Parts: sequence; C-alpha cells; structure tokens
Amino acid sequence: MRNLLFSLLLLWPSLQGALAQDSEDLVDWSPEYRITLEDFRSPATRIHPDLPGSSMQSGIRMGFLLKMNAAAFLFTRNFNPKVSCTLQPSAAFLTAPDSTTAAALVNLARFEFDLTELYARKFRKALFENKKTFSDVSFFQPFFQKLQAELNAESSRVSSATRLGQDTARLEEEHARVREQLQALADYCKACKPPRR
Repeated sequence: MRNLLFSLLLLWPSLQGALAQDSEDLVDWSPEYRITLEDFRSPATRIHPDLPGSSMQSGIRMGFLLKMNAAAFLFTRNFNPKVSCTLQPSAAFLTAPDSTTAAALVNLARFEFDLTELYARKFRKALFENKKTFSDVSFFQPFFQKLQAELNAESSRVSSATRLGQDTARLEEEHARVREQLQALADYCKACKPPRR
C-alpha cells in the first residue's frame, strides 16, 4: 500500500499537467474562430493516397457545467455562461486520401462547430424559459437529452446529404441556414444576457 501511495505521489505532478493540458486544449466557439487542418491534432490524422476512404471526428461537443450552491441555483435564470460549445483539437482527427478530400472534411467540421453552437443556444434558451424559482436541479436533463439527440440526427443527416462535405454547394446551403438560426438566437450566446420577459 505504501508503495502504491508513493507511486501516486510521484505521478501527481504529471497527472496535474495532463489535466491542465486537457482544459487548456479546449477552444470555445466564437464567430471569428475558423477551424483549419491544423486543428486536427490527434495522431490518428492521416492524408495518404493509400487510404481506402475518408473519415472525421471533429472533437466538438456541447457541455453544461452546473457548479453552484443551492441558494445561487434557486435565484439563477441566466445559465448562458454554464453551457459551452467547444473544440478539442487533441481529440480531433481526419483521414483522407488527398488534400481536396481533407479540405472538404475541414469545411464539414466548420459546419459542425456552428451547428453545435446553435444547439447550445437552443439549450440556453430552454433553460432560461423553463427554470422556475423552485425547479429541481435536474430540471435541465430532458432538454439536454432531447437537444443532444436532435443535434446528433442533424449532424448525421448533413454528413450523409453532403457525402462528408464533398458536395460543397449543398454544405454551404446547410451552413447558411445554420448561420441564420444562430443570428436569430443571438441573445443566447455564452456571454449574452437573455432578453427580459
């Protein structure tokens, strides 16, 4: 037991560094940020003519961090800062037989980043409109689960309809539609205050 404890103490600085690196590796969505091929930092990323096909894991996710005491939760209505849309480059990878295919996958990832932010805004709006003074802490779960399922379905639909971004005209149409919806939900950005009722 003493040896195990000693080993853990020796590893603690490297574990702290790994945990800090994970949190530092996250990129918050912003309208100015443009995903590039350099954001696909996973060692699994490969562009080579011998590859039989292409694939992509964007490393993009929607999250909700509810860390507050009961009194703060009781009187909080604006949860915008608690809902995030992030890119984790170390988890993002793509495989493609050529640079043209890789560029199409990067464009698809840009679409997914905006799509995920759209669903984060829908979630922020649902929290704002449905949180009551005496709501249970778990009131958000049905909204999160429903919107996460819709996000996954929409992402799959567009990936399929655009042949993983190869149909650039169709992808641009879909992306323009998402940008319009983002603008319509501008009050629900992470740093915004929702409108008064």
